[in-house]
Amino acid sequence: MLKKNNFWEKLKAVSTGFLVANDSYLPFTHYGEQDSDSIYFIAAADTTAALAATSSASSTYVVISDTVGFYSKIDGTLSVEHSRETLEKIWNVFAAAWFDGDIDDPDIRLLKMTPVSAEVWTTTKNPFMFLYEIARGNLTEHQPDLGEYEVIKFD
Repeated sequence: MLKKNNFWEKLKAVSTGFLVANDSYLPFTHYGEQDSDSIYFIAAADTTAALAATSSASSTYVVISDTVGFYSKIDGTLSVEHSRETLEKIWNVFAAAWFDGDIDDPDIRLLKMTPVSAEVWTTTKNPFMFLYEIARGNLTEHQPDLGEYEVIKFD
């Protein structure tokens, strides 16, 4: 069984996903914060995600990583966060590249997703066990055991 703290560890091990806002699938780098059960994104003011966040829209974030063996569909609310402290905490060279390196760019929007629930699938990272389970499933009546599935609720 995947515990909530393990969810945050797995999310931290993956750097990107797709944020679904206003029926658009948008690639984003995420910054998970376990202490507040929040996922942050840095966006430009005129983007679909930033515009959706101004109305505290329901949104979904999808994370897929074969390397980590972590797959998740996270549902929650997307809003604009006005915390300079949080922005400074997550600001990095990658974000700077999109905003001419200046954290004070007035076009920057810090977006906050407050998760309500997450469907999570985890798999073994061992490729030999994966192949073994697939072969076993094809040669016997045994269904492959490749990992776990869980729904996590956030309070």
